[in-house]
Amino acid sequence: MRTIKDEQIIAMLMRRDETALRALRRKYGRNAEKAARQILGSTQDAEEVLNDALLRIWNAIPPEQPDDLAAYFTSAVRRLALNRLEKRNRAKRGGGVPTLGQEAAEQLAAPGEIEQMVEQSLMRDALQRFLDTLSPDARTVFVLRYTAEMTVPEIAKRCGFTESKVAVSLMRTRAKLKQYLKKEGWL
Repeated sequence: MRTIKDEQIIAMLMRRDETALRALRRKYGRNAEKAARQILGSTQDAEEVLNDALLRIWNAIPPEQPDDLAAYFTSAVRRLALNRLEKRNRAKRGGGVPTLGQEAAEQLAAPGEIEQMVEQSLMRDALQRFLDTLSPDARTVFVLRYTAEMTVPEIAKRCGFTESKVAVSLMRTRAKLKQYLKKEGWL
């Protein structure tokens, strides 16, 4: 079976051709589902997030036309998985309804928890802004390595690059990230 190029999938989405969703799932679904499963710890939840991401992409394209379909799709899956995890955790704490008692005692016992959650959210935003500064190739390589947890040989094969190019790209991107985080005050 031949692999459909990202540009063809985007063109099919622009034409509202539903086969684009199957092609997108076939091409990137396994890695995206793996990322969601790592966040959620559940295959069933990961599958639901994957379906939600496909629907989100169907509704976003058009008018959006992503430069990097793999990163766009994986980012949507990751965002939806994090939202689902947050919602699940909120439900465990009483559905988000403020109560006194045990909840208040736990918050008093762990005063840094809210600050930690806010800091993590700010860090995620900073990382997303950093990714937006990268070239499409560098962004794809970085996302595949650190989100999809692919190896250098797997990335090279997927992108049609040499392993050396992937390794150098990762090294340069990590150096740029370090400088960016210093500039932003995270390091």
